[in-house]
Amino acid sequence: MHCFYPGDLYAFTRKPLFIVVDSDNSPVFANMPHYFGQPLVVLMSAQDIPPQFHDQHHRGNLFTLFLHSPLMGMCLVSSLCDVPMNLWEKCQTLVDRFISEASRLVTRGRNVDPSFLQFFGDDFLRLLTL
Repeated sequence: MHCFYPGDLYAFTRKPLFIVVDSDNSPVFANMPHYFGQPLVVLMSAQDIPPQFHDQHHRGNLFTLFLHSPLMGMCLVSSLCDVPMNLWEKCQTLVDRFISEASRLVTRGRNVDPSFLQFFGDDFLRLLTL
């Protein structure tokens, strides 16, 4: 009764729409229809998480952590809690380089869904996508 469903958003698909769904109910958004032919991107959290992270769910979802800081997400899933600042900065430089290269590949790719390219002009949405 208190869940959010794709049908609640159909009216908003008249314009390009970018949705981030971080919920146990995210799979219901997998086949959201394009009634109006506008670009639609739905980033969804995984339905299942590894058992060792079930007790940490109250601190937030892994999907949100990876969207916010991919490097911090990698440290968490690798059980790295204490990273020296100089190593963190080197790793962050690698992440930034990866994002730049991935952005270049996506914009030049032939098999990229045009919906993603529609949102690449927005810095925030491009960063979330990459």
